[in-house]
Amino acid sequence: MYQLPILLKREFWEHKGIFLYFPLTISALVITLSLLAALVNVNVGGDVTIDAGDLRGRDIEWQSDSRPLQDIYLDQLQQLSRQDAREREEFVVKLLTSVSAPIRGTLWFVIFYYLLGSLYEDRKDRSVLFWKSMPVSDAMTVLSKLLAAAIVAPAIAFLFILVTQISILVIASVMSINADVSVWSTLWGPAQLYSYWPLLLAVLVLQAFWSLPIYGFVMLVSCCARSVPLIWLLAVPAVIGLVEAMLMSGDRFADFFLGHLVPLSIGSDPENLRGWSDLVDISFSVNMGLGLLVGVALLFATIRLRGRSDEI
Repeated sequence: MYQLPILLKREFWEHKGIFLYFPLTISALVITLSLLAALVNVNVGGDVTIDAGDLRGRDIEWQSDSRPLQDIYLDQLQQLSRQDAREREEFVVKLLTSVSAPIRGTLWFVIFYYLLGSLYEDRKDRSVLFWKSMPVSDAMTVLSKLLAAAIVAPAIAFLFILVTQISILVIASVMSINADVSVWSTLWGPAQLYSYWPLLLAVLVLQAFWSLPIYGFVMLVSCCARSVPLIWLLAVPAVIGLVEAMLMSGDRFADFFLGHLVPLSIGSDPENLRGWSDLVDISFSVNMGLGLLVGVALLFATIRLRGRSDEI
């Protein structure tokens, strides 16, 4: 097992662009857009009335009912301060979830992009011959790539989510200086970062187990595909789902596949995880157990085929 940290470092340094710089760019973009919205006094909304006067373009006057963005924000903040504690908490949690959505969405793309080429690229550039000459087992190689996607990438994304959410709360607090409200009781208190962040981290960890059958299938495709693994990744589930619908008149495979494909998320909506009790329920559900069995089987098949695979 002493080889595992070295292999993880190798995966990180070889894919630093998608593991580190990509979420860094998304986080910086979200913070920059929020800063621009706070600093630039843009008028939004309202109707525009134009007094044409001279149709040739002289003496044209126009009036707009639009309001500066800062004024709209201050009004919304004052309305939020008058709501009860539960409504304020739901609003702030939705705000934090929305600003982290770009990072979490791109995280899903990063994981799939990395896993799809994790074993395919080694065969394509023939580096698989070099790595097979090293005293590293196929199981350790596959495990390191799986952990890099399921643990390392989410951990880095989690750090950038924290930075982004804190930055948004600071920007909102600065914009609220002229508002006659308590920033702590309106924004920082309802955020409950001391409980929200551990829950978010637990969701990311649970996601690694929940999506294990998807990760295993993607790695199996990456190990077996002779060319264009993306086509195989899309075609195989589509064919299986079509055959099931035609012969069995059911959609159990589609429900299972799509259920483990959709990322878990926090929110007040019924389809989201709303607390620790929901995490416990899904952790010990039948669907989780079946997903783990399927994922382990796919990873075992990937390891066996990795030992027999050759360069493309």
